[in-house]
Amino acid sequence: PHLPPQDLYIIDGDHNHHTVLQEIRFIFQHEENRPVLIFHDTAWPFARRDLYYAPDQIPKESRVSYCTRSGPWPGKSELSDDGFCVTILRQATVYGLSPRMRFDLTVSEFTMELKLGRELLVYDAKTWRPYCHVKDFSRLINVVLEAPKEKIYFEVFNVGGEVNNCTKQGIVDAILEHLPNAKVKYQDHGSDPRNYR
Repeated sequence: PHLPPQDLYIIDGDHNHHTVLQEIRFIFQHEENRPVLIFHDTAWPFARRDLYYAPDQIPKESRVSYCTRSGPWPGKSELSDDGFCVTILRQATVYGLSPRMRFDLTVSEFTMELKLGRELLVYDAKTWRPYCHVKDFSRLINVVLEAPKEKIYFEVFNVGGEVNNCTKQGIVDAILEHLPNAKVKYQDHGSDPRNYR
């Protein structure tokens, strides 16, 4: 399909390397246009989304599930070799209101479930996660876009801080201050053991 050239694209890498590569080629069909590309989650699921979408549309040799061999990744320079100014933002879990809410992120999911009167099942309540408000993250993206190239080229920045580190239990407790009758159930040994304390 024809797509007029744009100044900025956001590519969600939360699927697979093959699809991201095709999206980049599609964007650069206009050779005179060199836009800003923001990649989101390009180094997280390592192509495992091939299992969920339409694997029959992806060449077999490009199905590299649970692997870090492909895609943008700290320390890899393939994109910069193609003329990109690569800057990596390792973001904390985002929270806060937005026009297109995501209710699969901890703060939003917990709040929604309890506000709707559902029993909330919390796995591994004592695990710590870093959080960053969506407005703070947006401001940081703007800082990077306006920064001199020599300050950001091939750099990796952590987005978040100790002030917003919190356990799942801490989030639940904060919500229960406003919804004291909400029902919460706790369970250990969930499928996601990450702990960033």
